[in-house]
Order: sequence, then C-alpha cells, then structure tokens
Amino acid sequence: MRRFITVAALAAAFLAPSIASAFHNGEVVIGRFRLPQNHRFESPNAQAKYEVVDINQVPGLIDQGRFVFDRTGNTWIKSPNGTLNTAYLASGSSTASTASPNPAWQNVHGSVTRVTGSTLTLRADDGRTLTVDMGKVSPEIQRNLRPGEGVTVATHQVSGNNLRAEYIQKDSSAGVQPSASVDEKAWQRIHGKVTSVSGSQLMFKSDDGRDLTVDMKEVSDSVQKALTPGEAATVIGFYRGTDKSVQAKYIQQDSSKK
Repeated sequence: MRRFITVAALAAAFLAPSIASAFHNGEVVIGRFRLPQNHRFESPNAQAKYEVVDINQVPGLIDQGRFVFDRTGNTWIKSPNGTLNTAYLASGSSTASTASPNPAWQNVHGSVTRVTGSTLTLRADDGRTLTVDMGKVSPEIQRNLRPGEGVTVATHQVSGNNLRAEYIQKDSSAGVQPSASVDEKAWQRIHGKVTSVSGSQLMFKSDDGRDLTVDMKEVSDSVQKALTPGEAATVIGFYRGTDKSVQAKYIQQDSSKK
C-alpha cells in the first residue's frame, strides 16, 4: 500500500507541473515572495494591534508599507525598521540586492527650495541640490515646510543626490517645544543613542539632536533589560503630544542587526 501511494504521488507531480512548480518544500511563490503555505501571517495595524492576514495578502500589504510577521516562523518578513527579510524573496527577485538600507546615518543641513507632495528639493550648505523623499516624515512637518527656510534632514538612505528622510527639523524649531501637536497615528522610526534607562522609561538622544522620553511599556522585557547607556538603537512607535515624547512599540539595538 505504501508503495502504491508513493508511486501515485510521483505521478501526480509529473501530471500537474503548473502546481508543482509553484511549491518549494511546502512554500508557494506569490509575486516576488516565496512564502510557507501553512504558516500564520500577521500585520500590526495603525493601533499596533496584530491582525491575521491571508497568505495572498502579504505582497500587497508590504507594497503598501505595512509590516508583516511570520508568526509560525517567529520572524519578520518586512520589519518595523524597514528591513525586508531576503529569505522570503523568490529566486531572481530584483529586490534582493536593495532590501537592506545603508546603515550610515547623516544629518544634512540646507535650505528648502520647493516642496511637491512628499518630495522636498533641498539646497545643501555645500552647494548640492538634493531630492529628498519625505515618505517617512510626519505629514504635519511636510505641510509646514516653506521655501527659503533652513532645515536639517536626518537620513541613512542616500543614493547620489537622492535621499530618504527619517526626520526633518526646521531651524526655527531647534530647541523649542513645538506648539502644534504632531501626527500621533504615523509610524516613526527614530535612530539615536540610549542616554539612560529607568524601569520602562528610556531617555534617548536622537541623531538629529533631540532628547526624547520613550515609554517602553509595550516593548518586550528582554529588550528593555538589554538596553545600556551609550549604545545605538532604533525606536519604532508613535509620537504622543510632541516630537519629544514617544510611545515605543519596538526597539532594535544596532548590535542585533545582521
């Protein structure tokens, strides 16, 4: 009986090549991703609540900027720090070589030339004309930028004269508590260094010079206990009231990045 089943299974594989070619050891290729077909996939919504998503939704959610977690495999496919797990990319995907951002952080100062949607044209202090993608920057900040004013762009993704901003600070707001409330629904990724840790409260110095108070209640205990003063990390979460108060959902130590 076992021999009969084995022969039948082999015959089915040859008779249905279109199905067999889509699976690789229990995985299915959907778009540019290779996904385990029997795994549970989840994605945090705007309130950081994890929602179960169908395997066929995974590529579309990632393209929309959502983060996706493989709960069965206990790993991120697209993590909150923006990194795409290349182990889930289908063979030959052109995204594999560009999935990980350049980790070198830069603060670029200059003056605003113009703003078109989420694109900023910046005249840097060294004379370069830069094109800045503000997709990760709060809409509140984007709307308040005016031609001629000085700004500092914090970035770690630079390609020639094009860069992607993590945060933009106007010269007029440096060292001043903002009067307008920030967008509390927009995900923030803030890189900097740990100043001190007290219980579930983290004091954090961002790369753009801000001193932040970070509430870590929703961050895992193991991560909280592992943080030490002086080390570099990325805080992912939401602003609460001002751009100096953050409710953290995740914190990734630089030392943990592969």
